[in-house]
Amino acid sequence: MRIRDLLLGTLLVLGTAPTARADGSRDVARAHYARGVELAGKNGYAEALQEFNQAYIVSPEFAVLYNIGQCHIALGHPAEAIEALSRYLRDGAERIPRARRELVQQQIEMMEARGGGAPVPEPDPASASTAEARETARAHRTRGLELAGRNQYGAALREFDDAYATDPDFGILYNIGQCHVALGHPVEAIEAFSRYLRDGAERVPSGRADLLGAQIVMLESRLAELTIVTVGPDARVLLDGRELGRAPLAHPLRIGSGSYRITVIPDVGPPVIRDVTLAEAQRLTLTVRLPFLPASWSPAVAARVTASAAAATRAATAAAVANEQALVEKARSATSQQGGSGSSQGGTSNGGGH
Repeated sequence: MRIRDLLLGTLLVLGTAPTARADGSRDVARAHYARGVELAGKNGYAEALQEFNQAYIVSPEFAVLYNIGQCHIALGHPAEAIEALSRYLRDGAERIPRARRELVQQQIEMMEARGGGAPVPEPDPASASTAEARETARAHRTRGLELAGRNQYGAALREFDDAYATDPDFGILYNIGQCHVALGHPVEAIEAFSRYLRDGAERVPSGRADLLGAQIVMLESRLAELTIVTVGPDARVLLDGRELGRAPLAHPLRIGSGSYRITVIPDVGPPVIRDVTLAEAQRLTLTVRLPFLPASWSPAVAARVTASAAAATRAATAAAVANEQALVEKARSATSQQGGSGSSQGGTSNGGGH
């Protein structure tokens, strides 16, 4: 198992470095933890395991159990790995995000189903990139690790992307995928994991390939499916500004849950915009009816109609905004008048008292 597979995946699940009640214990635990990361980075999993164990003894934070479990997997100790990861799930409970719990559970089930088999560490092939590029990529990976350890997955993803762009080692694709999982980007995660398996081929340990295949299946089961049907002239279809092709689209869109803007632009006539919101695993068919302009109309006439429709849309939007602002101002004015009336009444009352 390569360090890019083990360490980065570990830190993404770990979340934060070990903490302790006393500052002294926390510092000692952090030192052991940092040394463990360094050793694992050199494929020294036995020594890294000792350091992670020491960190856990000094500061028994549940998150370190994940690192301990992964070291046992790399060393071919399935029973110990199952025990550590099971304790991680039990002690972490609801503090572990759902997606992470499911991934760890899949690891445990996979090891149990394989009768205790575990991935065998593989040699690290020499990189074809230059030494300078490797150092730059290593710096990006290190920074990505630090950010992921603080749950700053967006920033970590940028560092991993930069590392891969500098030194396109297939192993970093695993970390890119895990960042996308943490950020709720299932489509991008599936793409990164699939590329990792394809580019890594025989270099990916069979155990990890099985686990990753299971994760891909899980992610795919959560994708929503959007079918876009257009009625009217030929048109282009865009999703959040990204060109999808010409209608009719050959296949339904498989996308993550969330809100999207569909823009259909006919060859002749004004564009039509529809906003949709999809839940996990939802199947939705969106029918878009386009205004039809007779073929006998000249391009100039069609252009004027299109411009007029677009102007009408802008005017309607501006009127709606102005109306909303007027209502807000009216409400503010009414509130102000009520406040002034109250002050006046209060003054009259005081005057009567004198």
